[in-house]
Amino acid sequence: MPTRKPSTLEHKFSLYWLAVKGPKLESEFKFCESRRWKADFCHLASKTLIELEGGLYINGGHSRGAAYEKNLEKYNEAQFLGYHLFRLGPNMITVPNLERIRDFLK
Repeated sequence: MPTRKPSTLEHKFSLYWLAVKGPKLESEFKFCESRRWKADFCHLASKTLIELEGGLYINGGHSRGAAYEKNLEKYNEAQFLGYHLFRLGPNMITVPNLERIRDFLK
């Protein structure tokens, strides 16, 4: 269950996900208790994480050196733990892209 208000990007993703009739996703899913890492969304049955990469064009945390490296560490750990991972930038939240992810989850 989310502990904060969804970002604009998360809200956009959720609306498109409903439009493509995607399966239920957990939001703010804690996939690594020892590091308290969370993914934006998780499809539990397939162990698939979906991460939305905001702030790419404003020199935000997802695109600056130290924060970028921490995200790489987080994503690698998710894969070591057996998760599939999809990373989406703002312009990648489209019906065709989400349909492909939805179909992957089946």
